Amino acid sequence: MIKHLKATNQTYFNHLSFAFTSGLKMIYGGVISIIHSIVPDLFPFKAELIIHELIRSADKRRMERASELRRKERLSNGNQISKEEV
Repeated sequence: MIKHLKATNQTYFNHLSFAFTSGLKMIYGGVISIIHSIVPDLFPFKAELIIHELIRSADKRRMERASELRRKERLSNGNQISKEEV
């Protein structure tokens, strides 16, 4: 467990919040998709929108983690950081 949190540079509660929320959204999208399969006029494109939202959210977190790791690496090498990175 700790290995995964260190690899992703997250605290336990940050990870819990993101994973739990994402899981609930996936379940919701699945239920919506099943209902839509039975009654096509209900929830058109809703499951697709949920999927895109999850992807955007994961991509944003991935980019933020990469940026933070680059910042820490520069600090450990003694390089200065710009005001935008603080």
